[in-house]
Amino acid sequence: MTRTKINLQSVDPTLLAPTSELCPEVGLEVSGTDGIPVTAVKGDRLSVEPAGEGIRITYRRRNEWFRALTFLPQVLESGRGVTETGAYRMLCYLADCSRNAVPNPDSVKRLIRYLARMGYDSMMLYTEDTYTVPDYPHFGYRRGRYTDAELRELDDYADSYGVELIPCIQTLAHLATALRWEDFKDFRDTEDILLVGDARTDCFVERALRQCAACFRSRRINIGMDEASLIGCGEYLHKNGYHAPSDIMLSHLGRVVELCEQMGFRP
Repeated sequence: MTRTKINLQSVDPTLLAPTSELCPEVGLEVSGTDGIPVTAVKGDRLSVEPAGEGIRITYRRRNEWFRALTFLPQVLESGRGVTETGAYRMLCYLADCSRNAVPNPDSVKRLIRYLARMGYDSMMLYTEDTYTVPDYPHFGYRRGRYTDAELRELDDYADSYGVELIPCIQTLAHLATALRWEDFKDFRDTEDILLVGDARTDCFVERALRQCAACFRSRRINIGMDEASLIGCGEYLHKNGYHAPSDIMLSHLGRVVELCEQMGFRP
C-alpha cells in the first residue's frame, strides 16, 4: 500500500505514539519533517476539512481522533471535508474471550485499533474463567487465562486509543469449567452455578471483583448472572429447601451489587 506522509502539528503529545502505530493501517505515514500538515483542534464534533495547504481535524473525544484519521485519505483525494456526529452516548463492543481459543494480547490490541477506527468508545472483555483470581489457583487453569500484567497492559493500551476497557465477568452461572475443580466443590449449587447465600460464594465473588478493580481503570462492570435456569435446584435445595428462583436471584443480585459499590464500581 502506498502511504501518504503527514506532518502532525498542534497534536496532543499523548496521541503521537498510537497515531504512528495506527496510521500505516489506513494508508498514512507520520513524518516529523515533511508531508501534508495536519492540525488537531478540540471541538463539539468530528470533522476532517481542508485548511490551506493542509488538513484540520476537529474531535470531541480521544477515540474520535483515530476515527478521523480513517477519513483523511478520502478527504485528501476528493478535497471535500467530512463531518460526523455520533448517534450514541456509548458505543461498546463485547469480545467473547471465553470460547475456543482465548484471544492473545496482540489480537486484543489489534481489535482495539479496529474499534477506535470505527468510532467505538468502549469494549468489554467477556471472561468467564479466563483471568486470574488470587487464592483460587485453578480458576482458569489451562484455559489461556489473562495474567494481571496482561490485563493492565491491555487497559493502558485501550486508554491510549480513547477506548474504555470494561470488565465483563460471571458472578453466578456459566462457570462449569471453573466449578469442576476441587477449589469450588463445597459451594456450588449445580455443576455451573454458585451456591447462593454461602459465605464462600460471597468471598469468591468479592475476590473476583477486587481483581477487576485492580486491573481495569474503568468503574463500569458487567456482572453476568445469565442462564442460571437451575438455580436453587441442587445443593441449595438440599440445604435450604425450596425457594422461588426469582427470590434467590434477587438475593444474590443485591449482595453482588453491594460488593461492587464497596469497590467504587457502577455495575
